Amino acid sequence: MTIIKSLIFILFLSSTSFAADFGNGSDGACNLNAGINTDIKDTYNCSSAIISTLSVTGSKVLTIKSLSSVTITGTISINGGNGGNGANTAASVGGIAGAGGYSGGLCPTGIVAGNNGLSGGNNGEGLGGSITSHIGGVVDAGGAGGGGARFGTAILPTVGADGKDDLGGSVAGGAAGVSSYAPESNFETLFVGGAGGGAGSSGVFNIGSVEHSGGAGGGGGGAIRISAKNDITVEAAGGISANGGNGGDGSGNVSGGGGGGSGGAIFLQAEGDIRINGPVSALGGSGGNGTFASDNDGGSGGSGRVRYDDLDGVITGTGTTNPAAVINTITISGSSAIGQASYDSSIACGSVGLTEKERILFSFLSIVLLFLIGNIISKRSQYI
Repeated sequence: MTIIKSLIFILFLSSTSFAADFGNGSDGACNLNAGINTDIKDTYNCSSAIISTLSVTGSKVLTIKSLSSVTITGTISINGGNGGNGANTAASVGGIAGAGGYSGGLCPTGIVAGNNGLSGGNNGEGLGGSITSHIGGVVDAGGAGGGGARFGTAILPTVGADGKDDLGGSVAGGAAGVSSYAPESNFETLFVGGAGGGAGSSGVFNIGSVEHSGGAGGGGGGAIRISAKNDITVEAAGGISANGGNGGDGSGNVSGGGGGGSGGAIFLQAEGDIRINGPVSALGGSGGNGTFASDNDGGSGGSGRVRYDDLDGVITGTGTTNPAAVINTITISGSSAIGQASYDSSIACGSVGLTEKERILFSFLSIVLLFLIGNIISKRSQYI
């Protein structure tokens, strides 16, 4: 019975244990600067890395792995783009997402409601503004929904704010993603950027007059993960920014403002120390200004997520992190390029990074090993 209990316990741990992956160094010493398009290359396996001012585009999450240290001397920008302003007889264009995030909604031409932003998969998008019809045939704009935060847990300081229509009502902002990553071990497996804000609706003063599209929604902030076998240092002149884009403004005194995109995700893991001397941020974008006489502004986007894992769980430096980071410890793994992250959750130890095939193989080997040990103990007990 004891053997069976031990087997169940080990199998439970093996199915939920994950690893911090520091790569194989195949890209050599990395000196990353200027621009990176993650649709061309999204993962860098460095022997060491120095990152200066870096603008990141593309649809995929940016991953940087190092067998030594990572030093960030300039700003890594993985922000969502701002939504386009409304215009007469022309559509507004939704904000482009940061790498790994989701784009904002647009508002087409005609007397139409604004489109919703794009979601990270858990209903985090901002909702588009609605049309409001007045007595006498006058049609004007509703407000835009705010961009919702993609990561839906109680630790988030803000979710998407509601937009407003011109009669004092509201258009729903994006909610936080429903149970999008709990327990903590799911943060990596669901690692994506922020959701997009909704667009404001279009409008006219009177039937037959010029149509004005609403402001478009801001794009969601992108997602970046950096893992280092030694230290990660963000210098005073450096920083990491995965903010959501601002919503666009309405047009012609009639159309609604766009909702802001939500903040993205920033994940740093080091078997040494993490030192933050510059700004690190994953904030939501601001809602755009509605141009009707009454208030029809877009809602602001919700905050994103920042997580730090290092040797002792103590982050040093004079920089700022906004929103506040979740901080965990990481266990030294000797000469291996794999480290174990541990943290407080419903599971005593959790992991990140093993594939499903690796988990199955590990479980199978655990079963075989325990069977052999149990068999030996059983045979020896016959002679006692």
